[in-house]
Amino acid sequence: MSKDDLFDLEKEYNNLKKKYKLPDFEKLNNEFELSSYKDIDPKFLLRNIRKRIIEKVASIVRFLEEILHPSGQSIVIMNEIKFFDENKLNGINSLLKRFMLIARQSLVLDTGLNESENADFITAVLKEWPDLKKELRVIAIVLRDSWKEEEKTDTESYFG
Repeated sequence: MSKDDLFDLEKEYNNLKKKYKLPDFEKLNNEFELSSYKDIDPKFLLRNIRKRIIEKVASIVRFLEEILHPSGQSIVIMNEIKFFDENKLNGINSLLKRFMLIARQSLVLDTGLNESENADFITAVLKEWPDLKKELRVIAIVLRDSWKEEEKTDTESYFG
């Protein structure tokens, strides 16, 4: 196979970009690292891109779910959740709902073969992505900083 026979992801995407008014490949690639995947099928390009997006969304959903409903198995999570008050946990729950809406919309699209709907999905997710990342970053910073702080103890309530 010559170099000219290789699938050019960006070129193929740009052909569809014109047809469906998709976001720039560079933006999409920067967020979801599409060019690192070698198994994207050119026949189902937009469906494959949607699935790459959902891989990232699914890992974030699992992470947020563990914070909201820790299994008790993870010492790491048990330590970290001490740094979230009820207000922060409600915010995490709201963020989880937004990610789940994306995941379930993708599931709906799995039941059909509409290229236009996949294009709309990709465009909508990339539009919402900066805000989702911003909220996720706030959570990540709390988690990181939880390891810098020592747990506060209430010495006045100790009767020993």
